[in-house]
Amino acid sequence: LRETRGKGGRPFEGPCRIAVDDEGNLFVLEGRAGRIQKLDTRGRFVKAWGKRGISHGELLDPSGISVGQDGFLYISNTFPFKVVKFTREGDYVTAWGETKAESPAMNSELAVSPKGVFLTFNMDVLEAWTLAGEHTYAFSLRPPPPPVLAPPPAPPGVPTTIVGLTWGRPNNLFALDGANCRVLRFRINL
Repeated sequence: LRETRGKGGRPFEGPCRIAVDDEGNLFVLEGRAGRIQKLDTRGRFVKAWGKRGISHGELLDPSGISVGQDGFLYISNTFPFKVVKFTREGDYVTAWGETKAESPAMNSELAVSPKGVFLTFNMDVLEAWTLAGEHTYAFSLRPPPPPVLAPPPAPPGVPTTIVGLTWGRPNNLFALDGANCRVLRFRINL
């Protein structure tokens, strides 16, 4: 076990997610700072980029990070909900999704499939995008509520708080349901 710290040996600022690329580099997503730190295979600091904000290349409450097979980093931003694409060296490439601050996502997670489909969980909706940012489909994991004043509790098997999302082979999407303390597996046919 080895402890790794961020730039200048300081602790990370609100680390919320990590990802590893095919070369073994580690990317730490710092939610409070709106920043990504790259560490080498030995855990040594390489570089940091990003800052808090809603302009191009800026992150405000980011909540998910994944490295695609195309080698790019994909970040899900919570407020406003958008996906931000960077090179592994920190160069901003593009962003898509909502760009207005009035459209928050409570807890967005993401995973990139081997076939190049980008998947996000925005609350209880699973959405699919191409790696170019083209929205392909979305579906809700909750049944429509009955016409009553108070919503019923979630039925068994329906996630309520997705706190982690990852892609597994073959065609398995794993979701960590924090509220129900369980892992859910979805078979996704792409």
